[in-house]
Amino acid sequence: MGYGLRPLLGPGLKVVFVGTEPGPQSLRTNCYYANSRNSFWRDLFTTGFTPTVIAPSDFARALTLGIGLDDVYLDPKGLRRRIEAAAPRAVCFNSKTALETMTGDEVKVPWSGEDAGRWVTFPGALVWALHDSSPRAVAHHPLRIEELQALKARLSPPT
Repeated sequence: MGYGLRPLLGPGLKVVFVGTEPGPQSLRTNCYYANSRNSFWRDLFTTGFTPTVIAPSDFARALTLGIGLDDVYLDPKGLRRRIEAAAPRAVCFNSKTALETMTGDEVKVPWSGEDAGRWVTFPGALVWALHDSSPRAVAHHPLRIEELQALKARLSPPT
């Protein structure tokens, strides 16, 4: 790859969250979702993916919780190879733009939630997509939380 952030992937992952590419603050600090106005880490806590809000500087802790992180950049084939090697239970695109970059085409409504699986597949993995966690998408935040809750429910074993 040679640019951006190193993927946070490993065996036994519940879910890999895929962004488009890191923002300037993430690149400066070498930390995923480092912009304090980005809701990513707060959203994972709110929906029960993490027991606390993870600080961007502590992003590697996500791996211990079964959460992987990667970005598609302009390299969908490279992302596919990395994801297939990690074999997570789910792949979740963190924005419509990330999903579109992966597919190489414009995706149409419906595209979020499990409808993302209509646009791209990974063998053996549930494919999901969320509304963006960036500050520019704050108007869609309630829907994003609903989408994350639905993903969490799909990944949780029945009780």
